[in-house]
Amino acid sequence: MMAVAVAEEGDALRLGQPEVLFRVDRPQFSPPFASWDCLPDGRFVLILDPTEEEQAASIRAMYPDRLRIVQGWTGKVLTVPDFRKLGSSGNPVPNLKLK
Repeated sequence: MMAVAVAEEGDALRLGQPEVLFRVDRPQFSPPFASWDCLPDGRFVLILDPTEEEQAASIRAMYPDRLRIVQGWTGKVLTVPDFRKLGSSGNPVPNLKLK
């Protein structure tokens, strides 16, 4: 990412020498998408890939020394809820007639 000083001189603009603000070894996205943006309040945000060391430290922090095994989870995901049991009126969508 680079910056250039801009000065107004009458009806013309004078551009300064480009300066490197920072370097990004591996940009996250390719054009037309950008890995950075300027927020309305003037802050600058940048998406960077974590290093392998940062990824490993993050995983160790979330799961220090345990392994979680969840059995039967597909039955819970594929269960269709009984909408008649939802809501105080027993009907979550007032215009929907339930049999």
